[in-house]
Amino acid sequence: MATPVSGAISFADIQTAFGFGYGMNNYQNSRWYQPASLVYGNFSPDQISFSDFYNKQGADPAGNGSQTFATVGTSSFTVPLYRNTFTVKMWGGGGGGGSYELGGAYGQTGGTSSTTFGSFVTSANGGTGGQNALTYNGGGLAFGANGTGGTASGNVTSTTGISGSSYGIGAGAPNGGGNVSPAIQTSPSGDGSVPGGGGSGFYYSTGGKFPAVAGGGGSGGYALSTYVPAQVAAGVSGTVVVGAGGTAGATGRGAYGGAGGLGQIIISWS
Repeated sequence: MATPVSGAISFADIQTAFGFGYGMNNYQNSRWYQPASLVYGNFSPDQISFSDFYNKQGADPAGNGSQTFATVGTSSFTVPLYRNTFTVKMWGGGGGGGSYELGGAYGQTGGTSSTTFGSFVTSANGGTGGQNALTYNGGGLAFGANGTGGTASGNVTSTTGISGSSYGIGAGAPNGGGNVSPAIQTSPSGDGSVPGGGGSGFYYSTGGKFPAVAGGGGSGGYALSTYVPAQVAAGVSGTVVVGAGGTAGATGRGAYGGAGGLGQIIISWS
């Protein structure tokens, strides 16, 4: 609680705002802050008076904290008062893994995550899905192509997501979800890890006559943005969008790959 802005001011007001007791010399050279502001300073190390205490407090009104957005969809976020940095980390959704169906739709691309704070727009796109696979009539191993990683843009640091890897393994997202391996003849195969991991592709009987490996989903892109109060000020209302994970490839055989991991956004301030 701060001292009064004007008018009468008492030692009780000062004690409530600072807590250093009732001796004026206790406050010499001590730090003061203005409420709801980044303005601060020190009292004189020599003589001070009651008028020096107007609209001041002992506690820094600027704080530290973080908030994680892990639900798909659009939210709003109002920037709190911070003194040093405002940081946004985000991942796009992972691509869906391929399934066991040559003619069906492939794994779907993950959704885009994004934030908008004033003129600063950052996005992390989803990874693409893996292709489906179906064994050849004559036997032999059939592969579906792996999905590719999503891109990121409009930020201080960005990293393109990782492509799915051999034998239907879903890609791990940069600084996020880990790799997911398919389970042989298990439907659905493993979903991508959150945040942003690619789903694994369905893996059909490599020990039999008609083996097939569908493609693993690519991971979502990763974006890191860091701002200072002069760029993104306290009180600015921003828009936060979390991308969905891509669905697995379509199949009429009941043999699905894994879904892509959801995107995620983490906002922190200090």
